[in-house]
Amino acid sequence: MKNHERVFRPLRGGVMIFNQRLGVPGTLGLIVTADGADRWILSCFHVLCAADGAADSIYQPIDNPEGLVAVVDPTRANRGRDCAAARIAPGVASVAEILGIGPVGAPAEPIEGMRVLKSGAATGVTEGVITRVEITGVEIEPDGLPADYEMSDAGDSGAVWVTREGNRPVALHQRGIESPKRLAYGLPFLEALRLLRLEPVTVSAVAARGSMNP
Repeated sequence: MKNHERVFRPLRGGVMIFNQRLGVPGTLGLIVTADGADRWILSCFHVLCAADGAADSIYQPIDNPEGLVAVVDPTRANRGRDCAAARIAPGVASVAEILGIGPVGAPAEPIEGMRVLKSGAATGVTEGVITRVEITGVEIEPDGLPADYEMSDAGDSGAVWVTREGNRPVALHQRGIESPKRLAYGLPFLEALRLLRLEPVTVSAVAARGSMNP
């Protein structure tokens, strides 16, 4: 079993999550909020939701029948832009951190040339550089790394790319390709928040509340 597939409580970004109706694992991107008090899982639509966008149950990890951690809210799901959120179940603690990366800072707009990291359930912590930015998508590729460097793979969908300086979320990882060259594609993180009517949870906000439990 890989580290990202293990049980993590409190929940955090970078760990494997699973919708049993889909049968394909993905990655919990980050813990976010709608009103400052509640807690949500942010990930891709194709990780959290079946095509009908029903209120599915999300588990962490996949082999734990007692591992129900969140329930999808169809009103916070956007199939066309491939982003969605699930409300964390009562009693399940969460932290505004990413496995292998640590606490996150305030979100930022992606910028070409920005060096970024992500932590995904399939490939763990990997790095790249942003090479293209549009409102509809962000393109990331390896830079100065071996030709066979594995930047992302199936199961990483839903991970969040953050800046190497300050761990500021900049993109929601949606997919990767290997040909003609290795690339990763994502949605600008702030655009995902806007589409889903969600807000970031930062270390400063946690300190003000004094708790990270839902």
